[in-house]
Amino acid sequence: FFQAEDGIRDYKVTGVQTCALPIYEGSIQQRPNGRWQAQISIDGRRLSKNFDIKSEAQAWIREMAGQIDHGLTYQATQITLTEYLSDWLSSVRDNVKTATWKQYEYVVRLHITPFIGKIKLSELSPLAIQRLYSSRRAGGVGARTVQLIHAVLHAALEQAVRLRLLGSNPGKMVDRPKVNRQSVDCLTEQEIWALLARAKGTPLDMLLHLAITTGMRQGELLGLKWRDVQWDRAVILVNRQLKRVSGGLKLAPLKTEQSKRAVQIGKSTLEKLGSHLDEYSRSVSIEDEMIFAHKDGRPYRPEWVLREFKSLLAQAGIRDIRFHDLRHTAASLMLSSGMPVIQVSRQLGHSQPSTTLNVYGHFIPGLSQDAAEKVDELVNPIAAQLQLSETSDRIEPAYNH
Repeated sequence: FFQAEDGIRDYKVTGVQTCALPIYEGSIQQRPNGRWQAQISIDGRRLSKNFDIKSEAQAWIREMAGQIDHGLTYQATQITLTEYLSDWLSSVRDNVKTATWKQYEYVVRLHITPFIGKIKLSELSPLAIQRLYSSRRAGGVGARTVQLIHAVLHAALEQAVRLRLLGSNPGKMVDRPKVNRQSVDCLTEQEIWALLARAKGTPLDMLLHLAITTGMRQGELLGLKWRDVQWDRAVILVNRQLKRVSGGLKLAPLKTEQSKRAVQIGKSTLEKLGSHLDEYSRSVSIEDEMIFAHKDGRPYRPEWVLREFKSLLAQAGIRDIRFHDLRHTAASLMLSSGMPVIQVSRQLGHSQPSTTLNVYGHFIPGLSQDAAEKVDELVNPIAAQLQLSETSDRIEPAYNH
């Protein structure tokens, strides 16, 4: 055996093989146009690739040699990324939820194959992946979408490694795109009182009260049924969400197992919920009916809720915020009331307490009934605000059902 002139770990056979080292040839030569051509032998056939710099040609041979060591075949080197991702999507279709697979397919079709799909799988480099991320961001794609591109590509390439189509995952050598966390916007106590004062007597009255005192997400709130209320325990069970799908709305499972939870509420919130039941009950047996629905039984539509919510904010003289910021408001109330972080995490349906700490930046100890009562007490000063003069102006928005 003798070592190639460029110092790489490839060897050429000049006699009888006498050891178990991999047998393949690698060579580099400069072409008349000044570029460097690298060649390597695999399965008795030669692969070649041209580079501007000699060191890049050397690095390519090293990479290919490593992949050959791990079982790379010549046939595998001819597969393009588009071809491989098509096969990968087919292979994972029965192992993930339909919505997850559709998201994979969407990312591959729209954000990966149009840009780097023609590259052969074996030649996909970290630089090509990094350039994909940069070009997508420059094209106006959001940072979270680029993170999703990274996650899908990384998972697909990991399977290619397991199938011995690649010696290593080039996606591992590219940093995961960062997302600047959106600042948490919470209502002040005065703003809470002003908002609930304006909402009093409107269809959003109970909805906003629960959003602020429990931190439930909008879809979770709109998916609640009366059978989810355990009156004797002052608990609401979160079992589903109202979700928009093509063609309308549907009740769907929660995104994670942690999202399925029992939410503790205070006594005054429970009493308010009872009054809401008395006002909106439409039959003797209402267990399967939605808590938040119009008089004809139709559930509140998210876009209608958002429109009315924005209207109430404007009427109360409160800055424009997202409905989701009510969840942040609830979290801040819980934390400032001394609830334990593990219980706040469960109340909010976070996957782990560290998520609660990362989002809200506080370490606090546990949700008990007493703590739930404290949240009620922070919201309840609104009762005093609601004793408005009979002659004071009241704004009654028109509700378009």
